[in-house]
Amino acid sequence: MQSLQHLSQVETRTLLICVYDISGFVQLAKSFSPEEPDKLFGIMDELAQITTQRVVEADGVVIKYIGDSALIVFDDQDIDAAVMAMYHLKAELEACLAVKGFRNTVTFSLHLGATAIGYMGKE
Repeated sequence: MQSLQHLSQVETRTLLICVYDISGFVQLAKSFSPEEPDKLFGIMDELAQITTQRVVEADGVVIKYIGDSALIVFDDQDIDAAVMAMYHLKAELEACLAVKGFRNTVTFSLHLGATAIGYMGKE
């Protein structure tokens, strides 16, 4: 994906925007005692590492993580490959959770279209 770092003004690009959310994450989080935040953080970190690796391999960019969700974008150069990468990411994230004894599902929402992209709050 073209680097987002070079943006100096707002541009319109055709992007595949992906958002995922882990169902039942509140229940997962409640399964840990308040005295062991490192265990929950460790799971979240592992999921983020898997996500970042798979997205970068597919030429996408993770814009940000928001709790148990992620915002991911891909240029429109190879939409089929990006969609397949998200399909495989879903399976990999769910398998990672299953190995740890959790039956959560990961829901993806994807949108392809013209998008205004740029930095806000940057001089």
